[in-house]
Amino acid sequence: MVPLIGSVAAEAIAHAMDARQMQRQHDFNVAVAQALARVDDGTLKLDDIVRSDDFIAGVTRAQRIAAETASERKRVRLANAVANEGSWAPFSRSEREQFSRLVGEFGELHIWLLHYFETTTMSPDGIFSPRTSTKGTRFLAFLNEPNHISVDPLVL
Repeated sequence: MVPLIGSVAAEAIAHAMDARQMQRQHDFNVAVAQALARVDDGTLKLDDIVRSDDFIAGVTRAQRIAAETASERKRVRLANAVANEGSWAPFSRSEREQFSRLVGEFGELHIWLLHYFETTTMSPDGIFSPRTSTKGTRFLAFLNEPNHISVDPLVL
């Protein structure tokens, strides 16, 4: 191989990778903006968003995780979670901290299992109860996950 062609090819690959990473970052930021629009009750202001240290910390963490995953579903979940990072969200600060950490750690199987166990069961004495704890249900709400009935079958 001629060294000049090798270095030209390396530069072309590096440029193409940079462009792809920038596009993925932009796409993630758009997903965050769309998720914010979905949780906005009409009172959320741009200034509230960009001045929220909780939100900026969540965005920074989620951007890193989003850059490290190939799963589009995880990237959507991360964007949805970021939209619930600020004080405007109906979650306590401790829930937001815990849930934002879990969304980065949980894979498709974890989320699918939470949905699966969200369905109710009947005990031998005829009492109905969900199999997913209240905390698990709140976590799914933090991710703006659809109702368990509409969840796609698990594909690993």
